[in-house]
Amino acid sequence: HFSGIDDLVSWIIDSKLLTLFENKDVRWESTIRSAVALFTDDSWFELATRINESTYALLIRKIAPIIARDIKESDEGRKLRDKDISLIAHSAVWAVSGAFYSWLSDPAWRSEKDMADKLIMLIRRYIDNGIEVFSSR
Repeated sequence: HFSGIDDLVSWIIDSKLLTLFENKDVRWESTIRSAVALFTDDSWFELATRINESTYALLIRKIAPIIARDIKESDEGRKLRDKDISLIAHSAVWAVSGAFYSWLSDPAWRSEKDMADKLIMLIRRYIDNGIEVFSSR
C-alpha cells in the first residue's frame, strides 16, 4: 500500500535505481551515465521530477561507496583516512544530486550526454580537490 502517488512514484524510481548498483565492479562514471539515461525517457522524465528525499538518500547511499572506492584507488600515497574518503565521496554526491534535480526540473535542458558529462566533471573535481586538501595536512 502507498500513501499517495508520490510514494508510488518514488518506489518505482527507487526500484529502477537499485538495479543500477547491483554490479559492485562498475565504475561510478558508468553509474552516472546510466542514471541520467534512465530519466531521459519521456515516460520516466515526468515521474522523475517527483523524486522525494528518500530517493535522494537512496541514491547517495548507493553511489557514495562506489565513488569512495575510486578515491581510495586514487590515493597513491595512502594519506587519506577512511573518514576523509567518505566525506569527499558524500560531498560529491550531494553536490551532483542538486544539479541532477535542477536538470530534471528543467524541460528545456534534456541533453543526456551533456548532463552526464557535467555531473562526472563535478564529481571528479570534488574527488581531486578533496584528495588535495586532505593529503596536504
